[in-house]
Amino acid sequence: MVATAWIEITYKIGANNDPLGKEGLTHFMEHCLLKAKVGSKNLIDFCSDYGASINARTSNENLVIDITILEEDIEVFINTLNRDFIERIETINLDENYLNRERRTIIQEIETKGRRSKVLGSKETLYRIKQKDILGQIQRLKEVELTINLCNVSKTYEKGIKNCIENFVNKRKEEQKINLKISKNYGGERRPIICEETERFKIVKIDVEGRKKLLLSLYVDYCRRRKLKALAQFLNDYFETKEILAKTYIELGCLSIFLEGTEEEIQSNLEKIYCISEYDIKQIFKEEHLVTLNQLEEIQYQMIHHENYNAINNWKEMNELYIGVFRGLVKPTIVTNVLGTINTDFIPIFSEQYLLEKESYVLKGITPADGETVAIWKAPDYFSRKKYIAHIVWSILAGTTGELYKRWVLQNNWCYSFTFYPRELADSGYMTLYVNDKRDTNRKKYLESFKEIIEEISNSLEEASIERARKKLLREKNEAKNNASEWINIGTRALYNQSLEEDYREVIKDIKVDEVKDFLKEYLLRGPEYIF
Repeated sequence: MVATAWIEITYKIGANNDPLGKEGLTHFMEHCLLKAKVGSKNLIDFCSDYGASINARTSNENLVIDITILEEDIEVFINTLNRDFIERIETINLDENYLNRERRTIIQEIETKGRRSKVLGSKETLYRIKQKDILGQIQRLKEVELTINLCNVSKTYEKGIKNCIENFVNKRKEEQKINLKISKNYGGERRPIICEETERFKIVKIDVEGRKKLLLSLYVDYCRRRKLKALAQFLNDYFETKEILAKTYIELGCLSIFLEGTEEEIQSNLEKIYCISEYDIKQIFKEEHLVTLNQLEEIQYQMIHHENYNAINNWKEMNELYIGVFRGLVKPTIVTNVLGTINTDFIPIFSEQYLLEKESYVLKGITPADGETVAIWKAPDYFSRKKYIAHIVWSILAGTTGELYKRWVLQNNWCYSFTFYPRELADSGYMTLYVNDKRDTNRKKYLESFKEIIEEISNSLEEASIERARKKLLREKNEAKNNASEWINIGTRALYNQSLEEDYREVIKDIKVDEVKDFLKEYLLRGPEYIF
């Protein structure tokens, strides 16, 4: 599989270099570099053409631009970017209409963060910043120290990419100090093996270049899921207090405990987990550990658990629930060699006395805050082929290179606080649109616009758009390789007796335009199942 490379471009210029009375200038320039057009495209458009992602950040000392892209595309991308954007940067379109829209966006950012910032400036200083100030700061980028860091490029592409960047560097001014760094971070080969299993759980051992990983994946049906969020939170608090190198996750509707380290470290930490006592639980879990979720998290929590949400406010009752659930979940049996044969006395089941009868799935009692809009559509489950189509749709819509950002931020200057994504569980799925616009609480506006965007995509979709979406997905997938989320996916596949390795690239390569159009019609164009 082609790797995802990361290009970090750091200019030694930041808020400390902003003129007195025009604080926020460098950050304002950062916005313009990404969003203002040179010719017919801005920097986001250039990245979108290659399925790349781009982010930028300004600190007191530096302006940093991060680009992630498939390594096979880097040479063409850099050459095109240099020819069509960087060498023509003096023609960047900074008319007053654009600058006013961008000022309003930054003011919204200031209001959202709710505090004064030297980097962001203030409403007053932003309106003192004029076109000539931004153009002058852009010119300074050709003079200040520049560092280009290229990471995770394989030997197959390294020489060509290095020559490409050196050609770019040689065209800069001689007096500009430029540093070129190439870092290697390949992630390594992985070898997942199921080393113990029952109908209720699978234990997967993974070896990545000598580092051992162990994943305990526990199957949980609908009627027991309500306990998972609180149980996972408690376990993570317990692990931190006892200095246990483990982490609990709820992914795909399953509970996973993830351990990493040497064989001895994993063995030691697993023994600590098995030795949890009623006294430990009572010492760790107190009333202040209860966390009030924001609206989006609470809705997702209910979606995952597929039953009525009933908060438990009595901490004594919660203690008793934890003791029962955890004792039923893991019997305190110490295994002798966790990376070899797992003792089958380890049986992860919930205590029968706390078993809840299955309830009908109802979302209730949720009132979004002013400006919040949450819409939810049904979606395919984790094992459905349509899951991959949902990912293609996400790739087209989401992120700074997605259609939502282009419409709502770049064109309409409505709001930058929004997200859209599919979420699969092992046995169901959903898609979520979340918008937080405190300036305009007209929820209907966003839902109507979202539907218009979906209709336009459906009417104009072509293979080139699908290919860009594929590249973006592969880049995201590569970035996730060898992290906890990826291991949890492996564990879930093991739970449901699927192949441990998923040939993601081959499946999405086979997705056709008509399949995506049919998906949009079947799911998104019908309207959301729930609106909050």
